[in-house]
Amino acid sequence: DLVLHYTDINDRQKTLSCMDVVEVLLSKTSSPQTHLPGSVLAITTSGDRIFGTIIGPTPAEDGIRLDTRAFDVIEIPFEHLSSLRFLANRTYWPRTLPERNGRNDLLITKANDHAEGTINLVQKDHVDYHSKRLRADKKIPFTELSLVFFMDPATDPPAPPKTLFSIIHTNDGSYRQGRLRSLENGVL
Repeated sequence: DLVLHYTDINDRQKTLSCMDVVEVLLSKTSSPQTHLPGSVLAITTSGDRIFGTIIGPTPAEDGIRLDTRAFDVIEIPFEHLSSLRFLANRTYWPRTLPERNGRNDLLITKANDHAEGTINLVQKDHVDYHSKRLRADKKIPFTELSLVFFMDPATDPPAPPKTLFSIIHTNDGSYRQGRLRSLENGVL
């Protein structure tokens, strides 16, 4: 006989049998978060989802450096990236993802322009890429990008280990997966 007590939108007190409740979603009481132009959701080829801010290229200029709340600064090589989703431009994300052949990188702008080519470098405020159509090097600022899809890697991502496999979920919504190496002094 458990019941859920709640207030409806007209400020009336009501109850509902808990057996009739499927899910409770709580609305956010804080103001919506504003994102910097370089704030992204990075999705890796192995399925990790990492929220952070792009702070520039890796030292070898073959990937991105991402400042994250959960994992400090991490480096992700291009070959391990599946996509970057620019959070400041999330209202411009297409409702359905485009069909791709996977042989080129694909940059999608806020205007829904699709630019195929090869990403040369990801700076802290723009992407340098070689346009397949224009046969020239171009730059697109983060303020104009909604999504970036990376070409398919030459090899498949590693298979999940057959031993203990962990998926780490963080407070900011990121998650990473892998084999647990150690848990000492509160550090995983």
